[in-house]
Amino acid sequence: MVVLIQILMVFLQIYRILILIRILLSWLVSSGINTNVFFRFIHVVTEPFLSFFRKIPLFTFGMFDFSPIAALITLTIFERMLTYGNYKLSTFIILFIVEVWEIFRSIFIAIVFFLLLRLLLLLLNLFQGSDFFKTVDSFLLPLSTKISGVITDKHMSYTLRLIVGSALMVAFIIIIEQVVFAIRALGTYLPF
Repeated sequence: MVVLIQILMVFLQIYRILILIRILLSWLVSSGINTNVFFRFIHVVTEPFLSFFRKIPLFTFGMFDFSPIAALITLTIFERMLTYGNYKLSTFIILFIVEVWEIFRSIFIAIVFFLLLRLLLLLLNLFQGSDFFKTVDSFLLPLSTKISGVITDKHMSYTLRLIVGSALMVAFIIIIEQVVFAIRALGTYLPF
């Protein structure tokens, strides 16, 4: 039984790599996908699994298709379940929540990093006229306004918005991290 589980884990790892290759090829190669034997092989092998997730409307937001990410998360979850030997539905749901949170946490940490970096550069009065930071400001100004608008609707300076925005994002990350920890802990007591 152990050998069968290890073989299944290796298969899942190889399949996940094939899906990653397919995703990268779809970004990098726009023509020749149907003519190249390697591309066709990857497409034929991964399409049934990816098409299952593509049919779920929850993973599509406008023109953005997050179904490949959901497919990769699902494969990762199955690998973890096989590793731990825990095959309950609650384990799958909890691991799915944890994996999705890890993706969002990475995005939120990157936003906090840019908020704090921009704050530091504003306080040090560095790179004020650069095109890069004009672009960063065009993203951070509305974002910091919305984040700081959660607690106040007062007019604030850009510097104060960056401080409030980064503090609220850090607090949000800590709170959700604790919620995910609690979900993990409670999941051990679920019977299913």
